[in-house]
Amino acid sequence: MGRIPIEVGGEVFRSKAALERRCREIVSAYEDGVMASPKHTMFLLDLILCRHERPDEKILPGLEDELVGIKIRHSSGHAIYGRSPTNVNHTFICYAGGHEIDFSWKKCCSGWSRKAQATSAMRRAIADQVAQYKRWRYASGAGSVTSDQSGEPLAWGDARVDHWPVTFAFLRDSFLEAVGISIDAVETKPDPVCGVAMASDSLRMRWEAHHDAHKTLRLVSIKENEVSWREEGAIR
Repeated sequence: MGRIPIEVGGEVFRSKAALERRCREIVSAYEDGVMASPKHTMFLLDLILCRHERPDEKILPGLEDELVGIKIRHSSGHAIYGRSPTNVNHTFICYAGGHEIDFSWKKCCSGWSRKAQATSAMRRAIADQVAQYKRWRYASGAGSVTSDQSGEPLAWGDARVDHWPVTFAFLRDSFLEAVGISIDAVETKPDPVCGVAMASDSLRMRWEAHHDAHKTLRLVSIKENEVSWREEGAIR
């Protein structure tokens, strides 16, 4: 049996190596700090949707309209992230307000695990609940909102909805245990918005109800959200 072709951004590649060469070609075509062209931006966004293990953490559900493009960084990437292993990948999604989220195009070329794919689909299924909570917090706070962890003021673009103390991983695993299936048994399908979605509508609706009944949410900064699952008191 031959290799299954890889399609990204309307282009077809015979191997992961060919896809990686194309991405490297795109990234190398730009000087430091330059925004990618609309064509290359769409290609890289499709790369994330199709092949990143957590596309919802890069193309943020409910904030797609605030995405302004992809910036290519070289030396300035090192200045921002120091020795972070991701800074060598040069690619940053830019949102209105100046926030940038780095992503590894090399990892996208390698593909992702079935567990990561199912987890991303389950995150997408409850994205509306998460977005609704954020809108409610800002509406009820008359536009003045502070971090539930540090008490620091939070601008809309800097705020993230955080599952805490009950973490998303705990909600996911407790649901799967309740319905008697493993993460590998969660079937997924392509989704034009986030790359992947739950294939079973009945399972998705049960998961949405479980999440809605048991979730504990708060608003924190981006950096606080990245490490909150490690906090003392987090239910993992």
